[in-house]
Amino acid sequence: MMGVVLYGPPASGKSTVTAALGEVDQRFTLVRKLKAGNRRGAEYDFVSAEDLARLRAAGRVLVESRRYGNTYAIDRHKLDRLTAAGQVPVVHLGNIADIRRL
Repeated sequence: MMGVVLYGPPASGKSTVTAALGEVDQRFTLVRKLKAGNRRGAEYDFVSAEDLARLRAAGRVLVESRRYGNTYAIDRHKLDRLTAAGQVPVVHLGNIADIRRL
């Protein structure tokens, strides 16, 4: 699978770079993370803790991290669907451990 990982802390420009990539080539597509917790943010698909637990049990969670009282995860099926459609997934990550897991 081919994709792009943008690494950096919050507000470091990952969303800006992703938007610029999409303007150059529409195949670059942000992988929206799952978020269990507060419902703030525009780049997430919000799920309950129970839904996230079901996805985890089904082996669908590739990366999972906890920050600011929330749980963030990447669903394997989202990546598979994007690449099957000829898209180039763009993943935003903020720590080295998540990059290694991905």
